Amino acid sequence: MKYPKIFYNNHYIEFGNDLSFKNYKSELFKEFLEKPEYNLQFQVSDQQEYHLVWKEMLKILEPIEAAGGLIKNSINQYLMIFRLGKWDLPKGKIDSGESPEETALREIEEEVNIPKNLLEIKKFICFTYHIYPQKNQFMIKSTFWFDVFCANKNYELKPQSEENITEVRWFEKEELLKLDTYPSIRSVLELYFQ
Repeated sequence: MKYPKIFYNNHYIEFGNDLSFKNYKSELFKEFLEKPEYNLQFQVSDQQEYHLVWKEMLKILEPIEAAGGLIKNSINQYLMIFRLGKWDLPKGKIDSGESPEETALREIEEEVNIPKNLLEIKKFICFTYHIYPQKNQFMIKSTFWFDVFCANKNYELKPQSEENITEVRWFEKEELLKLDTYPSIRSVLELYFQ
């Protein structure tokens, strides 16, 4: 079983095969996880204890659910958005009563201007988990990522400027894997192409 990476401040921790935390990449993240009030266990010996730790983490963090997609066209190019200095994938929060699939298609339409009727969800890729501070509280955003096919590669793309998106472009696979992007987005791409 593959255990999730949990991203924070462009770094991550992940559960190793022995279900212990490994790969501390940020002292700030380590300090957050080791706060006594969170009472988290770091050496866990079996899958049951892992789930206990995960449930405890979810109790102390405010959950937010989001969804997005990696969009591929008929000539095997992939769509990326440029937002706040990095290449990213279209995504957004799930609205009340909306499925993750509906959210992914709505967010793609809003952020890059491709109508939903030109998009088709092919499969679920993975979840990513991202912890971030907001108003003196830590939030955990779990994002559903989908493989999305775009039927019309020539549709006019338009970045959603109110979401700080300044560019939308199609990339070949080789270009895509070299882009300056977030570690969580890189993990989605790596899972997709493995």
